[in-house]
Amino acid sequence: MTSARVLIVDDDPALLQALPETLRLRAGGLAVDTCDSASAALDRIATTDYDAIISDIKMPGMDGLALLAEVRALRPDTPTLLITGHGEHSLAVQALRGGAYDFIQKPIDREYFVASLNRAIHTRQLSRRVKELDRLAFLGQLAGGISHELRNPLGVIKNSVYYLRIVLPAEDKVGRHLDILEREVDRATRIVTDLLDFARTAPPARATADLSALVRDCLERLPLADSITVTLKLAEDLPKLLIDHDQLGSVLSNL
Repeated sequence: MTSARVLIVDDDPALLQALPETLRLRAGGLAVDTCDSASAALDRIATTDYDAIISDIKMPGMDGLALLAEVRALRPDTPTLLITGHGEHSLAVQALRGGAYDFIQKPIDREYFVASLNRAIHTRQLSRRVKELDRLAFLGQLAGGISHELRNPLGVIKNSVYYLRIVLPAEDKVGRHLDILEREVDRATRIVTDLLDFARTAPPARATADLSALVRDCLERLPLADSITVTLKLAEDLPKLLIDHDQLGSVLSNL
């Protein structure tokens, strides 16, 4: 609640003074803005993402129901509480059907008003948190996908450097460039590892795959010296498996 900000809209100067004072006494730390018309409120709402909006229904010009419709269009996740007169049940029904979070009946019960507003603010803050978690999950999946795409090529480059050290003459100039290349590959690999750590909560991208084909593909990526011979023996009846192709390929390449 300490970081929450709300907007109160009413053409009655007495209520514009009384309601903020009630919130100051019963919901300390809450930032409160006020407007005496719906049109002025829309200007505020366009630039400020409020945690909740409280508005009287009966106001000259644009009334509270019309303001509610505008809020639903501009800030659909912002809960709006509408204030109605005693016995105005039809207006209360219209408010709820129009998407109001709650309606507050005059004369205002301060305890109910504060409790309802607290619930509205809590709902808004939870909504923000869910959206933030969704955004982080998307970034994690994106980082994981990029990292998997980069890890195997980096492994191939590193193995190629190892092969070049074997076949090229041991000259200082060549060795120095290979040292630079290997160092930069190691640095890029650490960055990829950090990205994978960030994305570790992302679910594996499982798909049906031929394990034999995956092993052959990984072997073809390895730059082996002429003096090295690899004998590959794979069972002919290996079943297809539901695996993350990139993750298992990374494991095989790093064996």
